[in-house]
Amino acid sequence: MFNGVYTALITPFRDGAVDHASLRRLVARQVAAGIDGLVPCGTTGEGTTLTDTERLAVIETTIAEAAGRCHVIAGVGTNDTAQTLRLTQAARALGADGALVITPYYNKPSQEGLYHHSRVVAEEGGLPVMLYNVPSRTSVSFTPETIERLAAVPGIVSVKEATADMVFDADVIARVGGRMTVLSGDDATAFPLWALGGDGVVSVTSNLLPEQMVALWRAFRSGDLADARARHYALLPAFRGLFWETNPTPLKRMMAWADPELSAELRLPLVPPPPRPRPACATRPAGWVSPQASERLAWGFRCGRPHGPPRPGVRRRAPRPRPHRRPRPRPRRLSRLRRGHRLLGRRRDGGSARAPRRRGPRHGGDRP
Repeated sequence: MFNGVYTALITPFRDGAVDHASLRRLVARQVAAGIDGLVPCGTTGEGTTLTDTERLAVIETTIAEAAGRCHVIAGVGTNDTAQTLRLTQAARALGADGALVITPYYNKPSQEGLYHHSRVVAEEGGLPVMLYNVPSRTSVSFTPETIERLAAVPGIVSVKEATADMVFDADVIARVGGRMTVLSGDDATAFPLWALGGDGVVSVTSNLLPEQMVALWRAFRSGDLADARARHYALLPAFRGLFWETNPTPLKRMMAWADPELSAELRLPLVPPPPRPRPACATRPAGWVSPQASERLAWGFRCGRPHGPPRPGVRRRAPRPRPHRRPRPRPRRLSRLRRGHRLLGRRRDGGSARAPRRRGPRHGGDRP
């Protein structure tokens, strides 16, 4: 049911409150870029720091601005099954197309607990459910066997898989078959997941570059793998740059850089990222690494030159010649025989331990 490129929307704040005017502009831009769906109030939308009233207001604004032109999957997941169910039913009343249900964080339920939590929300919530598996955030993960069981529950139609583990993802896809769609929750591994049989991506990068993510997906779907691969590698520096700090911290900074009318404000416990010590480019926000810079760094690591290959038109200072130093003379070493005499304290002929000085022509004497 859910496939294609879905944007995990940020929640813009201004002076501590949700900035609904900026949210409407963001939704309008996403729809114009051809995005297949929007996911407000998820991880990127800082849903855990929103009150229930704020969360539902963000969902309502997103639905109203999208106006049926794309799917809206409401982020309603919490670590409380009863609260998740209430939010799902409220999102249904607002007109949402689906519910994003994360594995309960902090509680660390067993696989049986994960199964029943998801089943209750799907059966009583009244909305198609997209499961959300992100163990790096929740410290608990579905097993492929549990996802296979949940694929048989009516109302569970999709899973957002954010483990970035291709072996795990291949196992899930092999088990669920065509009974549910599998979308990547990690931009950097979306293209490999599609090659395994994935059905799309819930993207962070598409907040900033929606047209590029849509073009990547369409190139793959059309069978032009060479073009899709080239687009994937072109976007790879952005995928890395958006996660050098906890999401959505770098994303909000970069979006505010691209749109001065948008605030990069976060809610505690998230704070603005520290300045990077040496930004890759002065005209781009911290965290962005251009493909050329990545290539130069990779070349330097391969060849043992940390500054990368010489660039055209750039002259490098020749190393200063070091002054020649004469080697220090080695200390004179005694012969084994004389060394043995010294250790014994006497000579074989009973004389003193110190051997007589050899007299020769150079010393005014005759050779023996």
